[in-house]
Amino acid sequence: MLCTLRAAFAALALLSPLAAFADSCIWFSDDGVLSQVQTNSNAIALTVPLPHANALAMNGQDCGVWALDNKSLMRYDANGDLQTRIELGAIDKKLGGADQLAVDPHDGSVWIAEHKQLIHLSSTGVKIGESPLNGPVRTIAIALDRSVWVLGNKQLWQFNAQGGLIATIDLHKLVTSAPKFLAIDNLGGRLWLAGEKRLTQINLKQPGQPPLRINLPHNAAAVTVNPLTGEVWLAAERFLLSYGREGNVVSAIDLRAHGISKAEQLAFDPASRALWVGGKESLSRFSDRGELIVTMLAKEGPQALGVPAFTLTPSLHLIRPPQDALTNNPQPTISYGYDATCNNQACGFEQSYFNSYSVAATLNQQPIGPFAFDGSTGQTSYVPGTRLPEGRNKLSAQAKDGFGLISSTVDDVFTIDTIAPKFLNVSPANGSVMTTPNISLTGVVDDVTAVVVLEGVGPATSTGIHGDTLSFSIPVILKPGLNTFTLAVLDKAGNTASQVIHITLSMNVVSLTVSSPVNGAVITEDSVLVTGTFKGPANTGISIGHVVAAQDGERFYAQVPLETGTNTLAVTATAPDGSTATQSLEVASTGANPIALHAEPHSGLAPLKVNFTVQSNTANTVSKIDADYNGDGSSDFSTTDPAAQLQFTYTAPGVYQARFKVTDSQNQVVEKTVAVVVEDAVKRDQELRAIWTQFTGALARGSKSEALAYLNGPAQAKYGPVFDVLGPYLNEIVASYSPPLRSLIATELAEYAIVRQVGGEKRLYFMYFVRGEDGVWRIESM
Repeated sequence: MLCTLRAAFAALALLSPLAAFADSCIWFSDDGVLSQVQTNSNAIALTVPLPHANALAMNGQDCGVWALDNKSLMRYDANGDLQTRIELGAIDKKLGGADQLAVDPHDGSVWIAEHKQLIHLSSTGVKIGESPLNGPVRTIAIALDRSVWVLGNKQLWQFNAQGGLIATIDLHKLVTSAPKFLAIDNLGGRLWLAGEKRLTQINLKQPGQPPLRINLPHNAAAVTVNPLTGEVWLAAERFLLSYGREGNVVSAIDLRAHGISKAEQLAFDPASRALWVGGKESLSRFSDRGELIVTMLAKEGPQALGVPAFTLTPSLHLIRPPQDALTNNPQPTISYGYDATCNNQACGFEQSYFNSYSVAATLNQQPIGPFAFDGSTGQTSYVPGTRLPEGRNKLSAQAKDGFGLISSTVDDVFTIDTIAPKFLNVSPANGSVMTTPNISLTGVVDDVTAVVVLEGVGPATSTGIHGDTLSFSIPVILKPGLNTFTLAVLDKAGNTASQVIHITLSMNVVSLTVSSPVNGAVITEDSVLVTGTFKGPANTGISIGHVVAAQDGERFYAQVPLETGTNTLAVTATAPDGSTATQSLEVASTGANPIALHAEPHSGLAPLKVNFTVQSNTANTVSKIDADYNGDGSSDFSTTDPAAQLQFTYTAPGVYQARFKVTDSQNQVVEKTVAVVVEDAVKRDQELRAIWTQFTGALARGSKSEALAYLNGPAQAKYGPVFDVLGPYLNEIVASYSPPLRSLIATELAEYAIVRQVGGEKRLYFMYFVRGEDGVWRIESM
């Protein structure tokens, strides 16, 4: 027989659609064996020899079981090991043959009844009370308020948890025949009594209301209640019936359609939320909606069923102030979320159950309240009427429901701090006038845990603790004219103090001087070399119209094409922040020179290969060319072939005056010079890396406007919205970048790559720098 049961349960484990419930089980006795079924796997976990069991009861906390036979009361643990065996005669000589057993899930104590007495035992089996009964006992049940209901012969008794009689209900006028079964709907406040072809409901909330009577098609053989919904289930011959609290039929199941001949045992398991039906030769499991899950053979049919007792536990969890919170609100809202668990699962109750909730709370050991309950949010709140003391405040609370069940205690400690930190000194002082753009805002505040923030930039990254003060330094770049800075100091409680500082930069950030040509010069060429000096921050660009000048230190060089006649040259120096300085001059061009010399390119990064061309713009032809490419006074190349290739590679950075002596077919000799500017690739690499560092630093500080200044126009339009979305994560993202890896640096374009760890993989991302028409390098894409 055990093999048959195990095979049935193994099949159930594979096919059952029910959700699994950890450590949930039931017990049943059949054919001299006590078996434990794990309801999450639907398999028999263990068996214990037990010749006969009058009753089984579980405490709802574990998978242990109490078993009662004619002579003994036994306690088996979850592993099936016998923990306690008590001879009934040792408790009371009149207890022989006791067949009523119930366990109080709140303290694990045991109630047994026989004939005319009710015995109360501790969780270890020690007798702690006895209550006499005025008549025989048919069944007993324990309510959520821990009271014990005892059904006698047309009489009901209610005892408190200490065994004291609370109430007696005479059933003679309420029922015609003596009921045999009792079931309690705790949440609905109703008692169900079942007898011969009659189901009777007593409304405990309205004792004066006439009982609800339901006629049954057959005699009731067993009764149980779904404690979460109040739906009462009963077995009547070949039918399994259920009724709602208003007496409406919910289910009517013909057991013969499922191969079950006759139901003799019935128990609702609140842990797995399943209905177990013991038939004449079978044990079946139904869902709480009456759907058959499995049926298995049992030789004699279960003599007794034991399911976990229904446990209901109010729950309370802290919402605000959070544990160990620091707040600057002297009257903070105190809020808790409330709920309930049923056998360690969410009950899913309607708000009506929670209407009976109350919260008992103390703040600094003084009672507070009342708490307001909001059913729409499941929260309860209290706002202190007066300021709470500065410093630590201790909060403790418990929830209590209408049955007197209480939640675990929720403790909280929070600190109130309403005193803002102060700036002790700030430098430069308000109203200062500076002559250099790169300065640092420095100062001291009186809170070592505070954060000093510069509006639009972010928190100070350079700080130091000196006793009970905090020093800070924030580098800034001044713009020409008036600069306004707002410094704020923020403590951990959210208290802030601010100080506005006005600083004026009296110098021009960008300046330039054109050395050549002079204003009004007449140029006998169709292009002119524009040179001069400039001052400005790193990455300052020089442009003359659409021509970007090459730079050597603080000098610039640009070969600018001219139109015949008057030309206006606007030479502009542009700083990365957009500041400019412009010098304009006019020159006149007589057009192309009879002998023209051109270099392509005029400038670039070392090593730089330059091609030169010499062209005669008259009828005379070129008969000889002597080239001094590096301008050191020595001839590097001489040819009488005017079509010869004139090419030279400059390997070292610098400015070279390439000199050419050209002889034409009339033996006229013309000397021509062209400037070649060879720029340092290492220096350019350092400048571009500095741009990247400044850009990522601005991102990390959350300064979107500053970061966008390092991008060109299209990149600003593309990445601006991206920075908005990624704002909270930019610091983390930037921190994951590797140093830039140089790939390519050209005159107008540079390519770099960074490595970033994403999802455990290293990924390579390319970024591009482009020199704009203003000569400033900016990031184009990444």
